Amino acid sequence: MMPGGLSSANPATPEVQKIADQVKPQLERKENKTYPVFIAYKYKTQVVAGMNYFIKVSTRCEMEDQRF
Repeated sequence: MMPGGLSSANPATPEVQKIADQVKPQLERKENKTYPVFIAYKYKTQVVAGMNYFIKVSTRCEMEDQRF
């Protein structure tokens, strides 16, 4: 992967779910909502001064099949 470029989309791993779970409280505060379902199912990464994660999360019982 080229520095600054995005990776292709990959299925979420348990490690990616952990990252999503860590930022969930921040999202809930910002949106003033609670998300009982919060399942990471796709992600991309970007190498910059560290690693950025772009995580697609389903907040519904059924998975959303949308483009990433």
